[in-house]
Amino acid sequence: MTRVWALVVLVLCVAAPAWAQPFYPLEVTYPKAQGTPPTGLTSNNRLFWAATSFLYRVPVAVIGGCFPYTVTFVGDAEWATLVQDEDTTEWSVEGTPTNATTDDVTVTIQVADSCGSTPQTVTWAINVVDDGTASPFRWIDGTNGLPTCNGRFRTSQGGSTTDCPYQIMEQARSMATADKFLVFYTTGTYTCATCPRSGSGTINANVQWNDVSNPTVWICRAGQTITIDQEYMQDGVNTYFFQFNSPVWIDHCNFTRGRLHALRMAVTANEPHILWNNTFSTYGPPDAAESNASVIFFQGVDNTFRVGSAVIGVTLNDFDGMPGVKSYSNADFLIAALSYSGGVTGGIDGVIAIKGDHERFTIRGSSGTNSGPLLGGDWNAANDAEVVFNNFANASDSGNTVRYNHAGASISTSNVYTARNTIRGRVLVAACSDDGPFVFEQNVIINDAGGNEVPYITYIDCTDETRITMTNNLTGDFGDDIIDAEGLLVEPFFTSDGPDSMTPKGHMRMGDGPGPPPVDNADPVNFRQLLRGL
Repeated sequence: MTRVWALVVLVLCVAAPAWAQPFYPLEVTYPKAQGTPPTGLTSNNRLFWAATSFLYRVPVAVIGGCFPYTVTFVGDAEWATLVQDEDTTEWSVEGTPTNATTDDVTVTIQVADSCGSTPQTVTWAINVVDDGTASPFRWIDGTNGLPTCNGRFRTSQGGSTTDCPYQIMEQARSMATADKFLVFYTTGTYTCATCPRSGSGTINANVQWNDVSNPTVWICRAGQTITIDQEYMQDGVNTYFFQFNSPVWIDHCNFTRGRLHALRMAVTANEPHILWNNTFSTYGPPDAAESNASVIFFQGVDNTFRVGSAVIGVTLNDFDGMPGVKSYSNADFLIAALSYSGGVTGGIDGVIAIKGDHERFTIRGSSGTNSGPLLGGDWNAANDAEVVFNNFANASDSGNTVRYNHAGASISTSNVYTARNTIRGRVLVAACSDDGPFVFEQNVIINDAGGNEVPYITYIDCTDETRITMTNNLTGDFGDDIIDAEGLLVEPFFTSDGPDSMTPKGHMRMGDGPGPPPVDNADPVNFRQLLRGL
């Protein structure tokens, strides 16, 4: 019997606002249906495959429209469910199938926004496989694998030279050219020390993991601690990064000890790269000549976009002088719930560096403290951006926390909306004579620039200050005691009494405060709604 059921989850409900028009259209950027990129995904995407008795989990990425969203998941298999992370408010589809014969399922996710946009519906089929010859999954198990194995998983490993997990990453890299997904199965540290490298012995040494046609899917098993060590500081030279020339999908893995990059990803024929709940620690310092050093590097090609990439739930810590995420050539791009701590990024690019050629991108729900910018980059040809619900701080009172549009940018930037963020440190807008508008709404901004012509905003090479607009922000100097050391509003700015005149400002959401938040500050809402008096 086929059972058809529906689970409806209302995500972050709020009182009905006076609806606004979305800044750019509501879009589910991942998952997508199988089809031709960029509107679909090719059949070898991880989304379409599940292994019996192994957790299937894929993120849901949404941009545009009016936040918050109502998410409806409808499917016809009991093993699939819709999960919302309590801390990040991001969403995923998860479950564990048990039968390759009966557990194939077609699921549908529908997302509706808060301003009446047409709901977006995505349907895809999940193929459930045992570990037979048709399975795309290959397993690596540093404890039970063997150097002669073929990557097939068996319950009882032993001396067999077939049907047992790989032992080292080089075996996986050398596997047949057919599309395969690599599963790191047991707790441990893995390296690619024996993998062939381009530029070996130089700072640009890299492992070319795949060709243009095959995807990279690395899944670190739930409940295990999997570390991929890139070996920098072994001898000061012996390090490498992974170069990917086809779509990348990496789930819940830890990376450590790199220099120039951890991951460098090429533009991939309109298909997305998905990085989800990974940790990157102990990177750098880069050489002074490494102008594009960054831990996660999206390579760029002029006027060519990869569409729908997402960096969700990524943790960055202990960096020495290099950006965390540097992005070129992305459209419909999401960075959400990124966390940064315990390091220093050098230069003006910052922890998140938006570089050339972007269309429609959202940076939301991220946090960190840095001696340089948390958000920077030259923003050349970066159009239609939402920066919302972030908690960013500079460790220096005189430092730039957010830096938009480097001075001298030769290609215009347009439509940058910054709303419901908490920003401690300076906000710099450059080259705004004909770029923008740069709109700031409902933020908490704390710095020493209150006397500027646009209060609390610093600008350079800007002959038209009207390109910067400030509406209903809470601003003040460092000594005004508006926020605490964690960026949380303090009384009387955030109080259990909740004066009716208080409109939501800053990144804080339900449960973030020192006490019960006021009713009108209880939930995150889209800045387009806030302008209309929610």
